[in-house]
Amino acid sequence: SSGINAEWPLRPGALQIVKKLVVDEITWGPFDAAVLFYALPLFETQSHEKATSEFEQKFLTGWLGSAGFWLIFQAINFKYIPNKYRAIYAMGLSFIYDTGIAVYKYQF
Repeated sequence: SSGINAEWPLRPGALQIVKKLVVDEITWGPFDAAVLFYALPLFETQSHEKATSEFEQKFLTGWLGSAGFWLIFQAINFKYIPNKYRAIYAMGLSFIYDTGIAVYKYQF
């Protein structure tokens, strides 16, 4: 086992799950939102000003929405999904999440 499971192996109890969720959301959540709402517009050849404006308008809502989605489903993942099925579970949820966040990014 590697990564977060090696660092904090799952033991019965909510504290281990909460630790994993907090580390995951604090380390990746802001980075993902920044890439989506600032870097992606730049890759789409939009100006720095447009990218900055989109970031300022959507970053906080996007990050909080991401946290709300992932905290629930990752808690289920860490608590109930066997290790051998976690990647498949996470990929399915990623597809749903990515579709939803793309709609948010391009329609609002």
